[in-house]
Amino acid sequence: MDLRQRFTLANEFKEGDLLVGGTTDPQLRADARQAIAGLRIGDIAAAAFIDDGVTAALERSLNRSALAEISRLTIDGLKQALLRPSAPDWVHRYRDGLPSEAIAAVVKVMTSDELSTVARTIFNPLPGDGIAIGAPGHFGSRIQPNSPGDDEDEILLSVLEGLTYGCGDVVIGLNPASDDVETIVQLEDLLRRVVERLRLPTRY
Repeated sequence: MDLRQRFTLANEFKEGDLLVGGTTDPQLRADARQAIAGLRIGDIAAAAFIDDGVTAALERSLNRSALAEISRLTIDGLKQALLRPSAPDWVHRYRDGLPSEAIAAVVKVMTSDELSTVARTIFNPLPGDGIAIGAPGHFGSRIQPNSPGDDEDEILLSVLEGLTYGCGDVVIGLNPASDDVETIVQLEDLLRRVVERLRLPTRY
């Protein structure tokens, strides 16, 4: 079984996973999570999950010195580091050496309570714009309107409704129904105009 399949099996069950090799069998999912917990960060970093430009850019951005220091750490060891009181200092030191796939792996082997503990302990503010997403006492959310026909009025009304509930500070985005480039550009411009006209402290 390759790593990509093991990662898919380790997910909590979602119907969509069945299309890419997932399973309804809870024991198989538990076995996959246990196998992932024993993997070393260095082994995951060396594996090729996806061959695309985004993956290549992320790999180039890794701090190789930090990665070398933690490469022999297992995913279970990473989990324990993130659950300790010293987690913020550990993350500050090693975060630039953590491959995205290792971060995905540790999330798969954590319980909801453990994920909640990490979320309360670690806060890395984004630089420059003063948005405190993830800060203590700050509820972050996204607005993601979808329209079967990419109707601009439907999307606009969905965005405005979400804003009335105080949502959208993390991001306002959408999944276009069409893959037509011109449509996608128009919809992105719609979001830009909303954010700029209302001077919203968010991204789109």
